[in-house]
Amino acid sequence: MVVRCAGLPLAIIVLGGLLATKETLDEWDIVHRNIKSHLGRGREQGQQSRVHEVLALSYHELPYQLKPCFLYLSHFPEDFDIPAKKLVRLWVAEGFVSPKYELEGDEMLEDFAERCLVELINRCMVQVGITGSSGRIKSCRLHDLMRDLCLSKAKQENFLHIVSPWSRNEKADSSTGRIRRLAIFSEEFLTMNYYKENHHIRSLIYFNENSQLIKSVFKYLKLLRVLDLEGIQLLDGELTEEIGSLIHLRFLSLKKTRIRVLPSSISNLVCLKTLNLETIEELSWEINCTNTNCDMEDETVETSISSKVVSGWTVEAGAMPSLFRLEISDCNKMVTAPHGLKFVSMLQELEIRWMPRAFKHRLEEGGEDLCIVQHVPSIIFLN
Repeated sequence: MVVRCAGLPLAIIVLGGLLATKETLDEWDIVHRNIKSHLGRGREQGQQSRVHEVLALSYHELPYQLKPCFLYLSHFPEDFDIPAKKLVRLWVAEGFVSPKYELEGDEMLEDFAERCLVELINRCMVQVGITGSSGRIKSCRLHDLMRDLCLSKAKQENFLHIVSPWSRNEKADSSTGRIRRLAIFSEEFLTMNYYKENHHIRSLIYFNENSQLIKSVFKYLKLLRVLDLEGIQLLDGELTEEIGSLIHLRFLSLKKTRIRVLPSSISNLVCLKTLNLETIEELSWEINCTNTNCDMEDETVETSISSKVVSGWTVEAGAMPSLFRLEISDCNKMVTAPHGLKFVSMLQELEIRWMPRAFKHRLEEGGEDLCIVQHVPSIIFLN
């Protein structure tokens, strides 16, 4: 078996990870037959192709719900430390994990998505990057050869189109369907018409700082579910009102964008699950959630508010009736939780992370604002 893996440690480890998921002799026998079949395809093309086929077998053997999760990793650059929390939130926003999958007890979608990540790690298809003091995975990455496989499969299945200087001669394969996901490393070869012609794009992730066409995104890509603008510097400190027209948006990251003004139209984003405002140093915005613009019916909702500068947040009675989990982190100017949270009867978990000590004391036992959150079964304070 080691010979068939060409002696490559990665191939041996991945094969071991695959076999570890099989519990019966019959299942091992099926894997053995499949290995022979896969290796037969690459025998005439040399050792490297044989290794690729061993790795490809690990992908073909994935449960169907894990395949898009694995392919999603093709978005990220080589040797990139992928933040685990961001990754699982992207998976949830894309709909890769949904209530149709079996959840354990009070487990939420992000918890299930994290289990999917652990499963990929246990199969040795994804490597652990950084772990926290509790052993929780903070980041992950792909081995170069596994990333090659991931890119190959993503291209083959028209899962993702990458725009970069090294892919300028490549075109999306329209024969297998429209472009749904786009990762942009450079806009050097893009024009405004590109977004206009591909208005059906569902996911857009930027890895470059200088986007000259960003206004076209808000104008033409009305079906976006994921918009990651992290690091974009050319937004003039203000997010356009047109952001409110992206009503399908579930994930929006403005981290490191130098945004200072958020428009009131952002309250139109009724499907938004994650809004990342980390590292923004100054911001003018009051969050107003009312019955008409924040009611996400028939869904169990998880929301994350993260910013050093959000100070005003008004939640009116009856707003966000399906909110199940809320995380408030790094909002150093926020004095206390919004009083309207006491009306959010479905709220089961409140996580307070990296908040001022006075904020924490107001919500603890005996605190003057305990009445706001005393109906929440689980309140977690993390520093």
